[in-house]
Amino acid sequence: GTLILGFMVLDKRHRREKEVMARQQEAKLNEKNTELQSMAERTGAEISRLNNEKLEAEIRHKNKELATSTMHLMNKNAFISGVKGNLSSLSKKSSNQAVVKELNKLVRDIDKNLADNDDWEHFQFHFDEVHGDFSQRIKERYTGLTAQEMRLCAYLRLNLNTKEIAQLLNISVRGVEISRYRLRKKLELDRNDNLQEFILGF
Repeated sequence: GTLILGFMVLDKRHRREKEVMARQQEAKLNEKNTELQSMAERTGAEISRLNNEKLEAEIRHKNKELATSTMHLMNKNAFISGVKGNLSSLSKKSSNQAVVKELNKLVRDIDKNLADNDDWEHFQFHFDEVHGDFSQRIKERYTGLTAQEMRLCAYLRLNLNTKEIAQLLNISVRGVEISRYRLRKKLELDRNDNLQEFILGF
């Protein structure tokens, strides 16, 4: 009887030890899981931060390229317009008809160069990279917009002032104001609606 009792005590103690060990193992596993979860969260946050930094760097780079492209267009157009003005002035002063004819031809060539689409396409590439599908969306919603009005929309989206837009479109400041008025009508804006704000929020 004493032997059986001894076995029972040993068995109970053994089971208790196994239970304690099992609980300890479970606690260690839980601790490890918590540690791994915390590590995964930290890694996820770090990846997210790096992705955001990369995205911000790309946006800054694209904005810089767009600004450079815009300044290039403005400087080029301002220079060419200046040359055109000088040639027109010389043409009016000259009494030699052959010279006048040649100068007028040069003025027409300059106008053709200013209307060239290559610079615009280069600009639009950088614009679309920064502003996504803005051009596509506004073109689809307002199908009656002309190429000139689409350019005006893009320059308004860049928050350019009337003088800067005039240089880029190769028209007078008054011409830009008239274009803005016509654009407002096509976009069906009310008198109190701000065109610039509408374009920026579109």
